[in-house]
Amino acid sequence: MRPEWRGAVADERGRVERVSYELCVLRALRDALRRREIWVVGAGRWRNPEADLPHDFDLHRDVHYSAIAQPTDPTEFVASLRTRMDTALAALAEAMRTGAAGSRVTTRKNQVWITVAKQPAQPAPASLDARGDEAGGARGQQRLARGGGADGVQEGVRLDALVGEAAGARAGRAPRSRPARR
Repeated sequence: MRPEWRGAVADERGRVERVSYELCVLRALRDALRRREIWVVGAGRWRNPEADLPHDFDLHRDVHYSAIAQPTDPTEFVASLRTRMDTALAALAEAMRTGAAGSRVTTRKNQVWITVAKQPAQPAPASLDARGDEAGGARGQQRLARGGGADGVQEGVRLDALVGEAAGARAGRAPRSRPARR
């Protein structure tokens, strides 16, 4: 049991609180399932990880490792991974130190702050330009840039109505008319 759970699971006299203990066990079970230390027989997502390997994996281990371009020796794999990570972290540290990455590490109110440079706006996708006067189209973008139609509630209702119509058409139903919210 993790130390952070001990205060919740046991009371002052050392007796176990059942609900807290069950939550602790369920969390440990969830974590073990995610790490694939345990598995559920007959499940798809939480199945035995050995079932993911090819049936002849043990016989042709070298062939499978060469197919994915990985060494068969785990220490060699970890050493190369560690070298790549150390190199990347050193490059990041140098970029942060010199400000080459466009970000800075400063302090505000005795707290460490990492300031990241603002990225330029990406161009609108071509599929949105064809939409015309709607909010995502070229004319709609111009209208929004001028300050027209930027009312979040109004735009939210329009989007909600469009999504509702699309869902109704897919389900074979006629779309319901919605009263306009202002």
